[in-house]
Amino acid sequence: MILAGGDSGGDILVCHQGISFWGGVDPDTSRIIDAHHPDHGA
Repeated sequence: MILAGGDSGGDILVCHQGISFWGGVDPDTSRIIDAHHPDHGA
């Protein structure tokens, strides 16, 4: 794991069900696109 210094900001999304980044999340918008996930669209 490589950690880089810096600052960031934004909202935190807590998912109580696992999510796959292999097709479950849109890489351009970071939104959950898995239609069966309870947080779909978040």
